[in-house]
Amino acid sequence: SYYRVKQTDVNQASQYSNTVSVYNAQAKGDFFISMVSPTVFHDFTTVTYTMPSDGTIRIMVSSTSGKVMSDVEISAVKGQNTYRIDNTSGWLPGYYIVTMYYQGQTAYGKMVKD
Repeated sequence: SYYRVKQTDVNQASQYSNTVSVYNAQAKGDFFISMVSPTVFHDFTTVTYTMPSDGTIRIMVSSTSGKVMSDVEISAVKGQNTYRIDNTSGWLPGYYIVTMYYQGQTAYGKMVKD
């Protein structure tokens, strides 16, 4: 995808930024998180992700302060997979980041514990 920003001043004068390209990580054959649901959770949430092939992935959940709440390695299959994050009763309310690693690729998702 290609993007540029149009800035309009209060006197209605406009100018455009340079055009930049953005790579869509959800291309066929890539590793990516397609959904975290529910994004705002109480007891558990699930992460739906796509794998380009069968393999082992690492899933790490951390708070915005950097505290690692969960760090596991699991097997996954080619295509769409779902991982349930539970045992969150000891987590404080706030924002959390899920980071997934697979063969040098990294995918990120965010969620909120209420």
